[in-house]
Amino acid sequence: MSRQIFEQSDEEIKTHYWLTPVLHTLTPLHAKISHRYQALRILIDFSAAFCFVAGSVLFLNSNTSLIAGRLFLIGSFLFAVKPTIDLVRAFHLKRI
Repeated sequence: MSRQIFEQSDEEIKTHYWLTPVLHTLTPLHAKISHRYQALRILIDFSAAFCFVAGSVLFLNSNTSLIAGRLFLIGSFLFAVKPTIDLVRAFHLKRI
């Protein structure tokens, strides 16, 4: 599998470039925007992790299982937002 990555043609790499920008080749503006999107992804990761940990703890008590279920749902939604952020970032960087 890793061999296939190294054997990609330049054309294949250019095709997928807009989804995975190489930071050292970006202009300062592109790098600044990319870093902001990355910071947002990190914030979402920590928020989702907090929701899952808190939900797990609350799920241990039957009185708080409804809140736990909602936290699990929120955490799942946050994980679903991450690919959306990547797509928005890619279109944003391509547009400027």
